Amino acid sequence: EIAAVLVNPLQCFHLNQSPPSDPVLSTNNRKVGPTPGYKEWLHKLRQVCTACGIVLIFDEVYTGFRLHPKGAQGAYEVKADIVCYGKTLGGGLPIGVVCGPKDLMARGDAKRAARINYVIGTFAGHPFVMACMNAFLKWLKTPETVKSYDTMAKNIEGFISKANTTFEEKGYPIRLTNWFSVWSILYNNPGRFHWMFQYYLKDAGVNLSWVGTGRLLFSLEWQQGGYDRLL
Repeated sequence: EIAAVLVNPLQCFHLNQSPPSDPVLSTNNRKVGPTPGYKEWLHKLRQVCTACGIVLIFDEVYTGFRLHPKGAQGAYEVKADIVCYGKTLGGGLPIGVVCGPKDLMARGDAKRAARINYVIGTFAGHPFVMACMNAFLKWLKTPETVKSYDTMAKNIEGFISKANTTFEEKGYPIRLTNWFSVWSILYNNPGRFHWMFQYYLKDAGVNLSWVGTGRLLFSLEWQQGGYDRLL
């Protein structure tokens, strides 16, 4: 019997593969970018889980609030039964949150009094963290914040399109790909020195903080001038 299915929506960025590392970048033997049909697959998974009484869990520690105000659930228009969030929900402070309906989140069993799930932790319910989380959630619901996600998506789409057109016109053997605000650099041809590209960019004033994952991020703080300057 299957009790639950746990999905990390980020996996569609490098489907059925581990995150790309620097050695992998040298061969460019990787699948990175949005995966066609992934949204439809998630909807089918939701239908199967509902029909079979299986709990669908989304790990949104990375994707929550990054892709959409409602995370991957909003981006793919699919509702999970349980969702896990990380420190973004706490405004950057250390916190882990598991959300779900009462019947799944109840710590006790009405039929067995001794069956209790204990929840403990150093920062569990810390007043400062809770206050920051409350402030973040209030900010997230404002119309200005919701609109800023659309603005970010439009800016990123324009940046990726313009960059790839420029690279092709100038004969640069690279191209960019993105999945919402997550993006990466791909090389058109294999080469053993691709891993050095990040150091040449750093020398030019562009620091790629992908730390061996091959993933880069844009945030809501980026404005059009920043995208133009980067390109």
